[in-house]
Amino acid sequence: MCDRPRRTRGLCLAHYQRYQKQGEVGLATPITVAVPAAVRGCDVEGCARPHQAQGFCAGHYIRFRNTGDPGAAELQPKTKQTGWCHAPGCSDRARSKNMCAAHYRRLALGQPLGEKRKYAAAGSGYINGGGYRVIRVDGKSVMEHRHFVQELLGRPLLATETVHHVNGIKTDNRTDGPLVEDSQGRRRSGNLELWSHAHPYGQEIGPKSDWARGWLAVYGTPEE
Repeated sequence: MCDRPRRTRGLCLAHYQRYQKQGEVGLATPITVAVPAAVRGCDVEGCARPHQAQGFCAGHYIRFRNTGDPGAAELQPKTKQTGWCHAPGCSDRARSKNMCAAHYRRLALGQPLGEKRKYAAAGSGYINGGGYRVIRVDGKSVMEHRHFVQELLGRPLLATETVHHVNGIKTDNRTDGPLVEDSQGRRRSGNLELWSHAHPYGQEIGPKSDWARGWLAVYGTPEE
């Protein structure tokens, strides 16, 4: 006779579960009753931590999953990180494995440590997909190199004008005064050079002369 309290259909919980699985109640004893995980505890001898998975607490389960052996009851305590990140050029505090959070993520992903991503100061603009610096002027986004040349010209750039970087570095927008034309006809200021791809159409002399006068009005000297 089973002396356990009745729960469902006149059966205790254990015999009711057996009846559902096997279709019969069976003997009153012995019978195995599932132990709740919170009560079960870790199977590692000497460990009093609550059960988490596969018979182990969380710490021993992670150790078992990583190494195949849960090991002894004692788990290595977390050590508080002190000092600074060991990554080259980084001055942030260490968070884990002597790395700051950003470099630890790179280490975990197998990526080169390198320097952390640098962010420009607020209002200093950004580099667009084409490699040019973009800044905000009067609430609008403009190319910095074009804006600087327009400031030197005192007018907007024409549709036929472009700004060339002398050294090929698109973010080097240094100027050193007014646009000055050198002996080879190049108008430059610092690393920025004004280019024009305008040219006359047709073959008639008259229209070409008109175009030339207009050209000199824009680019010519007072003597011309």
